[in-house]
Amino acid sequence: MLLPGFKNTNGLFGLDNGFQSPSFAFVTGAQNYDLLGRRSDVWGADSSFANFASNNSWLVEQPTLNLQHNVMHTQRISGRATLEPIKDLSINLTIDRTYTENQNSNYRWNDSLQDHVYQNPINTGTINFSTITWRTAFEILDDSTKASGNFTDMLNNRQSISKIYGEEAGQSQLNNGYYEGYGANQQDVLVAAFLNTYTGNSNNSITDVFKMIPLPNWDIRYDGLTKIAFMKKYVRNFTVKHGYRSNISVSNFSTNLAARDENGVRQLDNSNNFLADEQYASVVISEQFAPLFGIDATWIVNKNGLITKFEFKKDRSLALNIANAQIIEMTGKEIVIGTGYRFSQIELPFEFMGSKPKSDLNIRFDLSIRNTLSISRNINENTQTPTAGQESYSIRSSADYNLGKNLNVRAYFDRTVNRPTLSTAFNSANTRAGLALRFNLAQ
Repeated sequence: MLLPGFKNTNGLFGLDNGFQSPSFAFVTGAQNYDLLGRRSDVWGADSSFANFASNNSWLVEQPTLNLQHNVMHTQRISGRATLEPIKDLSINLTIDRTYTENQNSNYRWNDSLQDHVYQNPINTGTINFSTITWRTAFEILDDSTKASGNFTDMLNNRQSISKIYGEEAGQSQLNNGYYEGYGANQQDVLVAAFLNTYTGNSNNSITDVFKMIPLPNWDIRYDGLTKIAFMKKYVRNFTVKHGYRSNISVSNFSTNLAARDENGVRQLDNSNNFLADEQYASVVISEQFAPLFGIDATWIVNKNGLITKFEFKKDRSLALNIANAQIIEMTGKEIVIGTGYRFSQIELPFEFMGSKPKSDLNIRFDLSIRNTLSISRNINENTQTPTAGQESYSIRSSADYNLGKNLNVRAYFDRTVNRPTLSTAFNSANTRAGLALRFNLAQ
């Protein structure tokens, strides 16, 4: 908290000489909010330290004071748990929610009212929390138009949301099926329909982003296949894995001072929709299956073993832009195949620095195939247009060998090929190859 205009002096423990201001509660950390984020009543009925200080005549009576009164509040909830329902099966659960709010205003003396008052108070903040949105993650888009059934459902769900808001506010239903003040593109209607649709929730209730309960994400690993007698003959370790991440965020919300008049009556915009008390720039859902399915295995080949890896990953991002009434959807799929092998004690056929080096030769090869697509879905025009996308092929290979106790040589070859989905872009390729020498100065 920053409150300009405090006129008293500080002494022992941060209090004045009379041990009164700015109060023992303030110097020990009391704020306008308690630890649970609720308005605190420690300052009395006003629930504000600024009013408390004003009532005790601790602030200067200066109407031209230009420094702002700032109250910054951050709340974070996080949790982690590890479950082992059966032997060798490990499930790691994580949950997280972060909420920040900054209140900025001019709190200064008003000569006509003979009191300190808040002027132009504005709240800004962000919210970010883990959730589960997998119910709508496996939608198959139309091959030619890239049309989305989820998007169509969202457009249709707006009337159900408008009905709930309209009936709660006592508004009348219009001929188009929507309720007065809660039209198709009213912010509260759009956000609730967006969240209800893409989280897979029912439209019989309102999904409020500030009241949503964070849900756990997870990582799952199973290592028990090597305990099977048949598998023991072929593998040293064999791990099956799966991971899921999903997150909802509002990157920037702010108080709309024009949403209500001086009597608290809600105001309408040019489309006869109620102005939202809190304006959002965008609401974003980010989801990752990392991986959806993966295998790490070391096969019994000679004494070192052949390392193999396979992963199938899937991700998407949905950004609802309130001002433009559109959703930007980005999807991605990726297959990763990797292998590696160590050849023990390979002797070079030539001398180096007066002797023939003899060391392990480590070989690694990784192949990645990734498809991405970005689609702009316009809510007003009900159009769905691909805007970007590409197929990417990436090869990473390397071989390293110790030429001496402190000298390592590594040969590498990396190549990435990009093939754009749209005909307006060009194919591209990047290749890196060479030798790298590393000299270790440590003993």
